[in-house]
Amino acid sequence: MFEIGSVTKTFTSLLLAKEVVAGRMKLDDPINFYLPDDIPGLTYQGHPITLKQLANHTSGFPRLPANIFKGKVDPQDPYKHYLADSLYAFLKHYKPSVMPGTVFSYSNYGAGVLGTLLERKQQHSFEQLIVTEICKPLGMDHTTVSLNGPAQKNFAQGYNEKGQPTAPWDLASLKGSGAIRSTLNDMIIYTRVQLGINSPLKKAVLLSHQPTFKGKEQSMGLGWRISTTGKSTYLHHSGGTGGFRSFVGFNPAKQFGVVILSNAAEEVSAIGEAFLKK
Repeated sequence: MFEIGSVTKTFTSLLLAKEVVAGRMKLDDPINFYLPDDIPGLTYQGHPITLKQLANHTSGFPRLPANIFKGKVDPQDPYKHYLADSLYAFLKHYKPSVMPGTVFSYSNYGAGVLGTLLERKQQHSFEQLIVTEICKPLGMDHTTVSLNGPAQKNFAQGYNEKGQPTAPWDLASLKGSGAIRSTLNDMIIYTRVQLGINSPLKKAVLLSHQPTFKGKEQSMGLGWRISTTGKSTYLHHSGGTGGFRSFVGFNPAKQFGVVILSNAAEEVSAIGEAFLKK
């Protein structure tokens, strides 16, 4: 089992897409609909931050919240201390400074908020949602968040940039941004589903592929980055934690996908994209 890091964001967005397809949530719902009542309206010039903007990184939220660096931060496990009260505390004092939906700005915090909102809406933990809503229906039996029993036994040792062993990461309230652990076989199942293989999640998967933002440097679906090479379009996402790197990409038209999982902190996305471009 490997930490897949930010590839987790595509799972979080798929959970959202599944709720939208079922009619229980809307992409354009303001995020305040699903936040505690004591958090002020998160708007800019009357325009609210929406669920879609959390999924496509156009919310205006920073990459990481300023208050994550306060208190005791363990550099070996830098998110562990950031519990839900800290996530909400940041939102209570946050003042949007850019029109939501207009600028792509990658945000681990935004994806973490989305995961937290889904937990609140469905009254289940992020791990329970991932396992019951995505993994079990797809037969992904070795994909999880916590490391218990067999997962701990089969967990690969990660290594940092210097080749030193690293500890597993605990993403606390930001689980939606990067907490999943998985295996190569499970991630191949996941990628085949993205390529259109019949599954109970087909409608939600297709929704997650639809462009929701088009910028000069980056276009986005829900969670997925969208890139073009020549006349060909492919979707992809990479991930990284203290001792792991990951890449998932696929070209639906050509029915071709790439999965790379590494237990070393050496980037692999260039390798994955090179396959897709060729």
